[in-house]
Amino acid sequence: MHKMIDDLLQKVNKNINVQYILSSFEEKLNSTNNYFIAASLDNKIDSIIQLFNDWFENGKVFHDDYFSNLSLNMENPEIESELEKHESWKNKNQLRGTPTVLVNGYRLPESYKIEDLRFFTDLEL
Repeated sequence: MHKMIDDLLQKVNKNINVQYILSSFEEKLNSTNNYFIAASLDNKIDSIIQLFNDWFENGKVFHDDYFSNLSLNMENPEIESELEKHESWKNKNQLRGTPTVLVNGYRLPESYKIEDLRFFTDLEL
């Protein structure tokens, strides 16, 4: 899914906004979310995009070890606060699976693929 989203962003010259909600349905995966949140708190947007690309391309098999050389401040108290916001949003919106694609707060209808969103970039929604 990430690769499809990245391809879509390239095709629409980043004229759409993509937001990842970092949450999981397994407690053991929360550490990965913490690492991504820590990286995003550094406000290095280009490096975050690259981090996601690298993670989904090669990093997932290494789990926590993948992040060990990134010098992230894992003691930042904002990490837990941000993770709680993501969890709360997931629960409020009753998300039960991943990946879930929402467009302006609504699930992408099954008759559409993520790639189809490029046709809607000029619409006023």
